[in-house]
Amino acid sequence: MNPVESPQPRDANEEIAALIDTLHRTGQRLEELTAGEVDAVADRDGRPFMLQHAQEQLRVSEAAKRAAILDALPANIALLDTQGRITAANEAWRRFAEANAIHVPGYGIGLNYLAVCDSARGEGASEAQQAAAGIRSVLAGSAKNFSLEYPCHSPTEQRWFLMTVTPLTDDHPNGVVVMHLNIIERKRAEDALRESEARFRALTAMSSDFYWESDTEHRLTARASANKKLSTVSAFQRGAQIGERRWDIPHLSPGAAGWQAHQAVLDAHLPFRNFELSRLGADGAERHISISGDPVFDASGAFQGYRGVGTDITQRKHAEQDLRDSELRFRQMAENIRDVFFLLETDGKRVLYASPAYEEIWGRTRASLYAHAESWLDAIHPDDRASAEEQYKQGLSVGKAGFAFRIARPDGSIRRVEVNAFPVRDDAGKIIRIAGVAADITERARALEATRQLTERLTTTLESITDAFFTVDREWRFTFLNREAERLLQRTRAELTGQDFWTEFPGTIGSSFEREYRRAMTNQETVDFEEFYAPLNTWFGVRAYPSEQGLAVYFRDITETRRAAEEIRFKNTILQTQQEASLDAILLVGTNGQIISYNQRFVDLWHLSPKLV
Repeated sequence: MNPVESPQPRDANEEIAALIDTLHRTGQRLEELTAGEVDAVADRDGRPFMLQHAQEQLRVSEAAKRAAILDALPANIALLDTQGRITAANEAWRRFAEANAIHVPGYGIGLNYLAVCDSARGEGASEAQQAAAGIRSVLAGSAKNFSLEYPCHSPTEQRWFLMTVTPLTDDHPNGVVVMHLNIIERKRAEDALRESEARFRALTAMSSDFYWESDTEHRLTARASANKKLSTVSAFQRGAQIGERRWDIPHLSPGAAGWQAHQAVLDAHLPFRNFELSRLGADGAERHISISGDPVFDASGAFQGYRGVGTDITQRKHAEQDLRDSELRFRQMAENIRDVFFLLETDGKRVLYASPAYEEIWGRTRASLYAHAESWLDAIHPDDRASAEEQYKQGLSVGKAGFAFRIARPDGSIRRVEVNAFPVRDDAGKIIRIAGVAADITERARALEATRQLTERLTTTLESITDAFFTVDREWRFTFLNREAERLLQRTRAELTGQDFWTEFPGTIGSSFEREYRRAMTNQETVDFEEFYAPLNTWFGVRAYPSEQGLAVYFRDITETRRAAEEIRFKNTILQTQQEASLDAILLVGTNGQIISYNQRFVDLWHLSPKLV
């Protein structure tokens, strides 16, 4: 009997090859036995063994499922193998490629994504290189994932994307999933949030408000102390008031008024609004603060303290005090002046205020005026009523009026009143009420009438005198001329009234007229003189009287008188000459060329008729 040969040992590779061959033949035999009609068989213990065609179908089914999932996602997704080649892409990736005219066969499937990133140049090259480095780190297993935000703007819109890179499977790096997600809406939201925060910070910086927080014992918390504006408004060192009770802070006092009621609100943990405090600042000046607060409770309802805001209202308090002072001064003035000050609604149907002088001038109560705004019209004299009512209505339509009328008081006396009204406008220029003053001008009207009558009598007198008369003010402007002055000066009063004396009569400059007039005005003394005015070929006799208003000048034409006197003097001179030199022939001729006198020697010498004169 031959000895049994023991099997030769085989190495591991041979055993693995033999095992694979056995499995392959087993599978073929199972296919033959089942005629391909079953997908799996089970051993005696019930463990299933899937046949080859079933395994292939399962792989196809899983791939289809994975592709459907990828296509349903809105992000642009591509699968890369370990070398960085694109092995698959979803529908969003393909739509993005078509919309942006990226003409790559198969939408880049088979293209090496890493090579594309490495070769990028120009705009976006930096982000492409960062993306390549991130993909390689995930493929190498040195990073679990990678993300990058980058811009990808089109000609028509600003676009931002988020790129994420994750391993294809968790157990070993056999590829990566590259996803590009459009995050423009998120970027817009972030930009809007930043703008909102910037506006909030700007408003906060400009606002005089500050926030504060306190604990259950009403002590300011560290967060409240860190508020710079609280420290600025309160004029305390930042941090100095941490842990101090809000009302125990130095120089900060709520004052006595309303304090007990406010303390009750705090003890009841109720919200409060606009509680005012006063304090002394670092400079010793009083400051005023208004605070509002709300209680804070935790999830269980336990009281945690207060949180609120405050405002420095010092300027407002000062403005309110100034307004009260102004109103006091107004009432003191309005209630003590002799005129009536009034305020009306723009339609005139309601009197907002009338000073006490109304009762003295109209003889009626202010209460009756407040009850019936137009009752002041009832007192107008019947002869003036229609005109006054028309002017009043016209004045209301434009917001401004000025007119005068007579009123009949209940005691039967007649008073004359002058009303001036004007609009009061708000900052936008809108008329919000009508203000005005009504003055009793009875005595003034009487004085004016008396003055008018006196002026008329004086004018009549000045017009009737034989002398010429004119007046000038202290600026040497004509204020009046009578008819005789118009005749002698050969100018009308319309031409000269208001005009400068020296400009209108330049021939007087440097003459006795100027010297004497200026002496009278300067020394306030009366002057009396005679002077020849060459432009008019006239001698004038003048008397000028100074006054506080100017100069009054009386004058007359004395040319003939001067000529007659001159002739008399001339004749007397000739007669004297005849006596002294009777042997000479003498002929005396006047300034007008007429023969005044002659002697016999002249007649005899010239053989003339003795009746020459």
